[in-house]
Amino acid sequence: MHASFFTRLTALLLIPGLTLTPVLGFPSARRPADVLFEGQALAPPVEFARHFISLGNNRRMTYGLGGNPQAEKVIVYLHGFGGSRRELAMLEHQDVDARIIAVDLPGIGGSSRLPEPWLDLWPDDLFHLITELGVEEFTLVAYSAGGPWALACAASKLLGPRVRAVVGAGALGPATGNYLSFYRLGIKFLYLQTHLFEKYPMTQRFFFVLGWLWMRSIGSDREWLWRSAFELMLVTGQSKGEKALLRFHAGDLHQNWKVAFESGNPAGWLWFMITLSRPWRFRLEAIQCPVDLLHGEWDDIVPIQLWADILGENSNLPNFKLVRLSKERHRFIFKTFRIVAEHALALSAGRAA
Repeated sequence: MHASFFTRLTALLLIPGLTLTPVLGFPSARRPADVLFEGQALAPPVEFARHFISLGNNRRMTYGLGGNPQAEKVIVYLHGFGGSRRELAMLEHQDVDARIIAVDLPGIGGSSRLPEPWLDLWPDDLFHLITELGVEEFTLVAYSAGGPWALACAASKLLGPRVRAVVGAGALGPATGNYLSFYRLGIKFLYLQTHLFEKYPMTQRFFFVLGWLWMRSIGSDREWLWRSAFELMLVTGQSKGEKALLRFHAGDLHQNWKVAFESGNPAGWLWFMITLSRPWRFRLEAIQCPVDLLHGEWDDIVPIQLWADILGENSNLPNFKLVRLSKERHRFIFKTFRIVAEHALALSAGRAA
């Protein structure tokens, strides 16, 4: 049974980032889950265990572990849009001399969404996790849409003192003012949608009802959503090198998308994107630790100019540094994670170049 017209229409409304998928109907909606391109079967995914803690009030956070479990230093890894804790399984984490904690951000995978869609509420959740795991200090490594969450943690009065450093890899910046023009249509739409929700609260309930109807209409073909989104990522906006890299990790990418939709609740994804699109209630000036933003000069998903303007000549953010990566695009972290992690550890120890 293929996704119905109603499914595709509501997907168009609910998840702007995936709008082309439901409209165009990529072959993934009509082909076996283990064959996504040119008849090539997916490689078996790497085993990656799931852990979770209770946050109280019927909320929880799910996470995975990697790196060196005996190491003293700790890295907390925050995934990008369309990712999950399982993103770590695709990265060169085994040889990193640090314990790595990869979390599901709110509304993603098995993690509960925030009570209200504000970035600065999430540091309390992460504080609960690191306290439960006995972590005193840690370094944040954030990819793409994980960037704003990392910066919110570093700016937090509760959690900020425990953050040794932040390293962003193609990280998103503030979606406000002049910088909004650098975002693609999906983020712009969500930004406007957020203002609609604030002005007319009943529209929020309308979208969530649509989401409930949407999942009922998908029924047994629920895999259509993440399968289509996964293939869209493979066929759009990629250089030949990136496509080859993604194909190499095909089995793990397949599982990463599946885990991201683990809760089976589109409201979680909608809440995640709305949270990202809202103005930040914290100030970058409040961040005391060093922040290095590694950014590909050829990044066409989160253009480097976004951060270049923020950190220009008149910037009052002396602890921020924009590191330009020549000839790199948005997903460079999938081939350079070990180098990124080592840079983060050196930065936290005050030795980064």
